[in-house]
Amino acid sequence: MTDRCEACGKEFASGEGCAFDQLQFGNGRIVERLRYVDDMPCPGCGVQAGNVHHFQCPQEVCPACEAKLVGCGCL
Repeated sequence: MTDRCEACGKEFASGEGCAFDQLQFGNGRIVERLRYVDDMPCPGCGVQAGNVHHFQCPQEVCPACEAKLVGCGCL
């Protein structure tokens, strides 16, 4: 992972969430991405609570199957 989101270009250290708040699954279904809820910044991408994880963050949870999004296969 780099220090900048590949999708929106924001720096992880800023604490801001990714600008892209929806996902499109392989079947064409579009869903809202889950917001980060922990009190501490995300250890994977640095977002603060209430924000969407950055693209390919290893901590992001899939809104469909609730597994880690990077390895769930839903996309």
